Amino acid sequence: MRGIFTEDYHYEENYYAHYGGNNYERNNGWEEIFQKKAKTLTLDFNADKFLDAGCAIGYLVEALRDLGKDAYGIDVSDYAISQVRDDIKPYCKVQSVLTPLNERYDLITCIEVVEHLKPDELDDAIGNLCSATDIIVFSSSPSDYEEASHYSVHTPAFWCIKFLRHNFYHDINYDCSYISPQAMVFKKGSKNPYEWISEYETRLSELWNENLALRHKNIILTEQKHVLDNDWITHSQQITILSSDLESSKTRINNLILKTNELSEQLERAGLSLKDSEDSLAAFERRHIEVFEQEYIKRTLLEQKLIINKKRIKFLEAELHQANCEIERLTNLKKSFNSQVCEFEIAQKFFFTRQMIKASFYLHNKKKQRDEYHQIKRLHKKDYHYWSLVFNAEDYCNMNPDIKDKIGRDPHALLTHFIQYGMREKRIAKSTFNIFAYEKYNPDVRQKYKDDYIQYYLHYIENGYNEKRRTVE
Repeated sequence: MRGIFTEDYHYEENYYAHYGGNNYERNNGWEEIFQKKAKTLTLDFNADKFLDAGCAIGYLVEALRDLGKDAYGIDVSDYAISQVRDDIKPYCKVQSVLTPLNERYDLITCIEVVEHLKPDELDDAIGNLCSATDIIVFSSSPSDYEEASHYSVHTPAFWCIKFLRHNFYHDINYDCSYISPQAMVFKKGSKNPYEWISEYETRLSELWNENLALRHKNIILTEQKHVLDNDWITHSQQITILSSDLESSKTRINNLILKTNELSEQLERAGLSLKDSEDSLAAFERRHIEVFEQEYIKRTLLEQKLIINKKRIKFLEAELHQANCEIERLTNLKKSFNSQVCEFEIAQKFFFTRQMIKASFYLHNKKKQRDEYHQIKRLHKKDYHYWSLVFNAEDYCNMNPDIKDKIGRDPHALLTHFIQYGMREKRIAKSTFNIFAYEKYNPDVRQKYKDDYIQYYLHYIENGYNEKRRTVE
């Protein structure tokens, strides 16, 4: 029903008069609806400057301004803007959301708008909204495919991803259902996976507990419904019996009247004396009155029972209607819960994938450290003579004065330092072996060992010396 921003569709008087089978013109209750929404927005958000993107006839803008807020509206329909209330027209204008917004707003509402856009227009529209505020109240129909002007009908998850690209995340703790069942609030910010999981777990726990409570209530209501159905059937049967008894009483009374008339005729034909006839008639009338009074009392009681049972049936029908409404609400809640579960499962898969990658890097580094530790441990077992081709204690001290100041001239201590740190730091430990020259003039060694400099020294000891490889400049 709201204004849209696709130029291929005409949003004139006929559109607003017949869209979705409703009339969007004034004096059809829309002003009251948007007054309630505006009041809730002003109470829940600390905002003074508002923009309604796709404002249509401007109901929300006028409601916000009536509450003293600095509110504005834009819409692509010339007709819609022409129908804005006269005192609000200066604050509403014809503009597409595909056009960048030149001002900043405390809060932007975009209600049932973007589903009218073409798929290739969505990113530009959302980017313009996100660049003009830090809070967006957003609603888009997830299932109305029949409307001809709906080009981009998508699930809430689709819109969450679109907004996340602009660092806007869905505030799942805010209930925006007073706007529409699918309405959401997006806030600018950033969250790590732990915060996402914590929020979704908390919200999931709340919804799960609510679902359990509603299930229990549904079971109770269903049982009550069965009881009410049985009572209704029983009372219906009783009413049928009472109606039958009432008809029988009427029939008996009519038969008595007929018999009275027949007896009167028989008395006249028999020629009895007036005295005897009067006495007999008086006795018969007394008996007839007694029977008639008894039947009348029975009829009165039956009518009272009938009235009581009719009231009982109305009460049972009202209880049955309420139970059916509650069952329908529970069904809708279940659908919403299943949608939240799907979103959570997607977030959970993303989180576990990242954790597996981190764990893989961590295990790789731990393995590398363990291999280096065992390698150094093996090298410490080599005797002093093994290292003579690349290490001389005197040369090590002279070429590395910082080590001499720290360790002194003890050959064994210097060799230990060379094995533990010196080779990894590419230190020169003998005048006849320069690791920089060895790396420069032996590209096959460089290609094979890359940055593992310990292997350079070991390669010269094991192979390079015998191969007479160049070791100095």
